[in-house]
Amino acid sequence: YAVQKNYNMTVREALPIVKYSGTTGENLTWELYTNGVLRINGTGAMPDYHYNKNNANAAPWAQYRAEITKVVIGAGVQNIGSFAFYQCTVLSTVEFAENATLTVINTGAFGYTAALKNITLPASLKVIGNNGFYFSGLETVAFAEGSQMTTFGDYVFRNCTALNSVYLPDTVSSIGTV
Repeated sequence: YAVQKNYNMTVREALPIVKYSGTTGENLTWELYTNGVLRINGTGAMPDYHYNKNNANAAPWAQYRAEITKVVIGAGVQNIGSFAFYQCTVLSTVEFAENATLTVINTGAFGYTAALKNITLPASLKVIGNNGFYFSGLETVAFAEGSQMTTFGDYVFRNCTALNSVYLPDTVSSIGTV
């Protein structure tokens, strides 16, 4: 066999495409791509959800939890609803827009996210609700420069057995039950 080599050939990777999408809250949209990236965009508050993916009040992407490897929170998202990413077991990356306006992460939002090892929380964040990251795989937690963090609810890092230490910003004024 003669093998002809074509050195001018370019190999292109297929771009990820939107697999599922919808709205949540009044002015937020979500898109889950074929590569496992979930993007939340728009402006305003994300509603609170039920932790059970089969409940009518579960996050609209809850049925696809096992596919979500990365969450990207847009600049206009002001809060993350309760149980929003609960049991996203392969979620390993959470990215916040550089000019984030996020102020609250509600109850259990990142609960049971074993693959989530590191997170840098945006400077705009002020409150993390009860059990915000409980039973996650967190090893490190960082706060962006200029952090406005003030309040930690109860058991925010409950059963985060890989977490060695968290350096809190000077702005923190309330810490619930550890």
